[in-house]
Amino acid sequence: MSGEIDAIRDTMKYIRHSQPRMEKFKLAASQVNAPDKKPAYDVQTRWNSTYIMLDLALQLKAAILSSAYPFVVQMGKDMFLKWNKYWEIGNGVLAIACALDPRCKLAVVEYYFKMMHLEKVQSFMTNLKSCFEDLFNEYLISNNKASQSQPGKSTDASSSGSKEETDTRAGLKNFLNDKKQADPILSELDQYLSELLDSCNLDDDFDILSWWKLKSPKYPVLSRLARDILAVPISTVASESTFSTAGRTLSPTRSSLNDESIEALVCAQNWLRTAVIESGGELGEEDDDAIDEEGE
Repeated sequence: MSGEIDAIRDTMKYIRHSQPRMEKFKLAASQVNAPDKKPAYDVQTRWNSTYIMLDLALQLKAAILSSAYPFVVQMGKDMFLKWNKYWEIGNGVLAIACALDPRCKLAVVEYYFKMMHLEKVQSFMTNLKSCFEDLFNEYLISNNKASQSQPGKSTDASSSGSKEETDTRAGLKNFLNDKKQADPILSELDQYLSELLDSCNLDDDFDILSWWKLKSPKYPVLSRLARDILAVPISTVASESTFSTAGRTLSPTRSSLNDESIEALVCAQNWLRTAVIESGGELGEEDDDAIDEEGE
C-alpha cells in the first residue's frame, strides 16, 4: 500500500501548503457536506499518525477530489509551460555539458533527443555542433590573446652560438611549412569528438573534472571550456530556497537582525532539518514548527 499512502500524503501536503488551495478546499467541503476538518499529513516514522491521516482522508475524500484534482491539472499545465521555457533556453548548454563527458559526447545527446523529438533531431544536432564550435572558437580567441599578451623570450643569435642555416636546412623548413598548410588542421574540438568514447562505464563513479584536468595538456582550450560549463549550476532551486528560508527567518517581528544572526539562524535550521531527514524521519508540520523555534 506504500504507493497509495504516498499519493494521499502528497495530496494532503499539496492542499495544506497553499492558502488559496485551502480556501478552495473549504469551499468544496461545504458544497459536498464534508466534515469541517483540515487536511493533515503524517510523520512517516509514526504509524499512528499515518492511520490518522488515512482516516481523515476517507472522511474528506469527496472534498479532496473536488478541490485538488482541478488544481493538479492546472499545476501540470503551468509546470509544462515553465519546463518548455527553460528547456528552450537551456537545452544547448545542457547538451554541451553532456557532450563534454568523454563517455557520452554527442552520441548520447542524439540518443536521448530522438526519444523526445524524433522529427527535429537532425536540425537540433546541426545547431548544437554549430553552437559548440562557436563557443570553442570564443575560448580559442581568448586563449590566443592571453598568449600574445605574455612577454616573449628573445634569443640572440650571437649569444646562442648558432651557425647560419644551410640551404638544405632552409629548404626543409619551407617544405614542412608547405606540408602543414596542405594537410587539414583538426582543432581540439574535432580531435576530441572524433576519438572513441571513454571506456569508463556510465554507472561508475566518474570524476569528470579530474579527467579534464589530466587532459589539459592535450586539450588546453577545450579543458578551460569544460571547466566553466561543468561548473554552471543545473538549477537555481538551491539559491532560491536559501532566500526563501532567510525570508521566513527575517520576519516583521525580527526585522532588525544583523547579517551574522540571520546567517546563524539559517544555518541552524538547515542543519536541524538535515539531521532529521538523514536519521530516516520526515518533517511533519509539528516537527517543522519545532525546528523553526529551535533555530530561533
